[in-house]
Amino acid sequence: MSERLIKVLPKGLWERRLDNFIPEDEVTERALDLSKKYVRHRAWKIGSNFVLLGGYGTGKTHLAAGIAIEAVNMGDTVAFITAPSLKIGDFKTICEKIQECSGVDLLVIDDLSNETENKMTTDKIFELINHRYEQGAGTIITSNLNLTDFDSTVGARIFSRLGERTAIMRLEGVSSYREKKRERYVAWTKQPLEDQGPAER
Repeated sequence: MSERLIKVLPKGLWERRLDNFIPEDEVTERALDLSKKYVRHRAWKIGSNFVLLGGYGTGKTHLAAGIAIEAVNMGDTVAFITAPSLKIGDFKTICEKIQECSGVDLLVIDDLSNETENKMTTDKIFELINHRYEQGAGTIITSNLNLTDFDSTVGARIFSRLGERTAIMRLEGVSSYREKKRERYVAWTKQPLEDQGPAER
């Protein structure tokens, strides 16, 4: 594990690579294919953006983290932030976070939603998106919003600019990976109770 990668990604995402993403259906297969193409063409270097829309647990963050890992391994500068984290701290702290993200080769904004209700935070996020558009730097955005709500959340001007250079992947009708993983952890609740003596300690 490289020090650069440790600095870029939260610990829980270190193992979320494209090569261990397991598609469950045609939609997630397509999402993985687009993610690999984004990497293969290093599309962020020409200012191309990638937006992943879908419900919670559909693999959006895994794919975004996987792309970020590939970009770090290629030697590019990467920043990975969650939109809700930009609500934490005072104005100066938030501005510093935004500034740190503005000049990297690839920026990932994870979990952008209409929960980002703080107007100052929202304005700063879209100022950042607009700055990267002007600089021709690529951005990946994941969001649990549908396309209509995403449009209204980012605003017509930014959405229009994003649309000019963006591949949008909608993970609709996809089962939640978290629900499937949950089954493994709670399978014991469905087992018959048998008298096998006290549990080992």
